[in-house]
Parts: sequence; structure tokens; C-alpha cells
Amino acid sequence: MDSVELDDDGTDHWDVDVVTADDDREHELKVDATSGTVREDKGDDDGDDADDRAGVRAASVDAREAAEAALKAHPNATVTSVDFDEDDASRWEVELRDTDREREVTVDARTASVADESADD
Repeated sequence: MDSVELDDDGTDHWDVDVVTADDDREHELKVDATSGTVREDKGDDDGDDADDRAGVRAASVDAREAAEAALKAHPNATVTSVDFDEDDASRWEVELRDTDREREVTVDARTASVADESADD
């Protein structure tokens, strides 16, 4: 998985980008936030994201583990987005929301160590 983000356009779904090993394509999925049903699957094989796909495959920590590490560091928060950092292929960017603010943390793609980046009140 390259990224997952809770869409805020009112359609109650997650936008999920998945990298497949068998055909080296990225699939852009819309997943119902309630049922988990895939609503749409757009395959993308234009090759523009080849470096990103290689970085995701090389990471020891996957998106789920990055989200879990962020929640362990901020247990009262909810994950709203997990993205593999396009600029620094050694980390995940995780956006969190709790009752009074949003924050972004980075999670090392090798060790799962968490560093706070920003907080918006």
C-alpha cells in the first residue's frame, strides 16, 4: 500500500493506493468507510511512480504498521491519512486527528520510530 486517506468530500470512503507485485501497477481504490467494499478500482501503469513503488516494496514497515506506531505514540487520536513520503523514501507520513487538533507525524520506514512534525490547533 502506497497511501490511504479518509476522503472528506462527504462520500464516506477511503482513497487507497495499492502497489501490486505481480504486474507492477498502482491501483487507485475507493473503499466504503463503513462496509469496506471496494467501490472503484482504477489501474495506473503509466510508470510515473516507479521510484515510489520501489520504495514502498523496500520498506520494512508497511502502512498498517506505520499507522499502529503513530497511534501508539498518540493513543487518543484517529488516523486520517497514511502516505509514503515521496520526497524521503525512508519514512511514512501519518495524519492524526483528536478532539481538538490535527497533527502530522513521520514514521521511519525501517524502524517504525515516530517523530512529531506539526500540530494544528
